[in-house]
Amino acid sequence: MKVSVLVLMLALFGASVVVSHDVIAFIVNDSQYYYDLSTSRVEKGSVNNLPAIRLEPFTYTNFSLTSPFIGIDVIKYTFAYTPETSWCSDFTDPPALEGYYEYSFGSNTCTGSTIACSDNRTMELTYNECNGFWGTTQPTYTIAVQ
Repeated sequence: MKVSVLVLMLALFGASVVVSHDVIAFIVNDSQYYYDLSTSRVEKGSVNNLPAIRLEPFTYTNFSLTSPFIGIDVIKYTFAYTPETSWCSDFTDPPALEGYYEYSFGSNTCTGSTIACSDNRTMELTYNECNGFWGTTQPTYTIAVQ
């Protein structure tokens, strides 16, 4: 009896009962610096792939996560890359560039960060394409030095 009720619910509601979300994000290093992955924290979601530990100049890496099928339809992932060399005389130890991705029940949030130097140079982690209501979101994060 329980199985037939579940089958009937699936037939009536189809994909709305079994919902999940995937994120396949790219992190592009558009600078001449090497970076080390200093933070990689999954708060919600299942990991398919984590980004590279070392990001070489003018290359890219990616991460991918999936939300659960039933229940809490949420993905939360924080990452940070720290430059291997000091690019700004203001810092003895260069600070990390942090990025964040969150998906929660049809809504996406991406964040990046900026490090400013007194000589007016900046190191930025920006993002684009942080959208996608259902299915798969494919944001791109870009590291650049201005």
